[in-house]
Amino acid sequence: MQVSALTPAQKESIVEEWKTAGISPDDTLTLERLFSGCHDWCAVKDAKKTLAVFEIRSVVGVLIKNMEIRFAPYFLLGMNGQNYKDSKKEINELVEIFGLIFAKLIAEAKKTTNGIIKIHNPQEGIRTVFYEFAAYLETNYPTVIRNVKLYKNWIEIEVAN
Repeated sequence: MQVSALTPAQKESIVEEWKTAGISPDDTLTLERLFSGCHDWCAVKDAKKTLAVFEIRSVVGVLIKNMEIRFAPYFLLGMNGQNYKDSKKEINELVEIFGLIFAKLIAEAKKTTNGIIKIHNPQEGIRTVFYEFAAYLETNYPTVIRNVKLYKNWIEIEVAN
């Protein structure tokens, strides 16, 4: 898997790819609206498909904000009563995707003046995973993460420069 910045043509291609994979019409409209904004977007891709997209906002070179993360429609489709062993591949892919997104956000935060990442997401599960990643790094890699704070709908991570 790899992370790369998206061009306008790549954004259009991802919308079409995800339509084919079963994204709902409402989610298609939302994704098109998000992609039409002025912020930078990155994708996590494997050799064949786009697994996730996420936004990076640089706030006047002071901090990095992430307001949106969208996963491909083929994730979590079978999680309703599916056996763990059947879901393990998807779960492992999701963990790897979160790690890649986190690494990209840390790299971008190191370019700012105060090294802060703010991740806002209304989905509690996504916020929780980022919080756990950050808390793990803060405890085990203090040279990477200095401080982690959890708020209602967002987390703040101070990156060591």
